[in-house]
Amino acid sequence: MGVWEHVSGRTYKLKHIALAYASSDTPASQGGPVAPAAYVGPGIIRETVTLSASGSTFEGTFTIDQYARDEVTLLQHIAGKIVGMRFTVD
Repeated sequence: MGVWEHVSGRTYKLKHIALAYASSDTPASQGGPVAPAAYVGPGIIRETVTLSASGSTFEGTFTIDQYARDEVTLLQHIAGKIVGMRFTVD
């Protein structure tokens, strides 16, 4: 779940909020393992994607910022490139 905004042409910005949990299979380097699972904090996923002329594929960039429970302390920042293919319900 999230929001999107048309930037220009076939380019869009997206923002999703995820709730991260540490559990028994979380590596020690990422605050685990813990049992029962414990809330880590919100993760903010941002993407800028451009659709192909056909609208069936896209490519772009993303960032993920994982915050602590206080919603202020940044625990980890990840950035990269994405490619994808659109699919339909049918």
